[in-house]
Amino acid sequence: EICDRWKDPIVVVVFATESDFQAHSVHNSTWRRACTQMNILIHEPAEEEIRIKENYPVNKLRNQGLDAVQTSHILMLDVDLVPSKGLDSVIRETLLNFKSLQETQPHGNAIVVPAWERIIAKPCATLEECKQHWQADREHYIPQDLEALQNCVKERNCSVFQERINRDGHSSTQSASWLKKNWYHFNQASQTEEVKRVPCFDSVRYEPYLVLPWCSPDATTPYYDERFHGYGKNKIQHVSHVRYMGYRFSVLPQGFVVHYPHPESRIKEIWNDRGGNTLHDDMDKLYPTFLKELHQTYFNATLHLVPQCESMKKKKKTT
Repeated sequence: EICDRWKDPIVVVVFATESDFQAHSVHNSTWRRACTQMNILIHEPAEEEIRIKENYPVNKLRNQGLDAVQTSHILMLDVDLVPSKGLDSVIRETLLNFKSLQETQPHGNAIVVPAWERIIAKPCATLEECKQHWQADREHYIPQDLEALQNCVKERNCSVFQERINRDGHSSTQSASWLKKNWYHFNQASQTEEVKRVPCFDSVRYEPYLVLPWCSPDATTPYYDERFHGYGKNKIQHVSHVRYMGYRFSVLPQGFVVHYPHPESRIKEIWNDRGGNTLHDDMDKLYPTFLKELHQTYFNATLHLVPQCESMKKKKKTT
């Protein structure tokens, strides 16, 4: 489904031993034939990554994928996110529109791809059960375009990604307004319509999926911090890093991604089991430390930082 909707290059990193991967060689060869734009990489796990499940090296896998990228920009997605049909073309068109602006934007551009999720009445217990839901209504189950997404939201079968359990994660995208096609604002100075920016972050927990420059002469996008492992804060840290570097954030018109329902992953179960391990507490402690490091490293760039919405409100009250 992903390969049908996204025709540009795809890099997939699989956490598996070489023997495990070869054991599924029939499936792998089928994937490669059906998805010629896909490059599959294997991450051979270290002994402690197998023995200690909370050491799952999520950011190491992401960085391995980044090293294989040969395009000017990247969109880093988890495998359970499905793009709208033609999302790659929408991104390319938006990047072309940004080209003239990039010359006057020394700190970089990040493009937010709005994220939604498919809701099902009863969570599926197995991957096979989830697959059956999709196969029963393959054409409409995961919306392919804006009209289908609007209908899915109207019928309460879709909502903003993790809106019920992690509102701060995507609230700054202002998805309800985006869904009504409020994608542009008029720039009085240039007398042109421009893609709307994210004026401020509702929370330091904002973790949108971003299109970022990579293999281009002026690319400054950082790697993911590999101290973050297992589950929790591993993507937020990268968004915060880009923000502290002075990137501006704009919201992509028309295109989007949708989360495909699936049973809770083993690493998510470990994250939630605070009495059985220290993963949750370790990542919660590491994140504020990481933010302090960013502040120290990019102190001179904080003037260009996308502000917190709360600080903007306070500033308005005092002026």
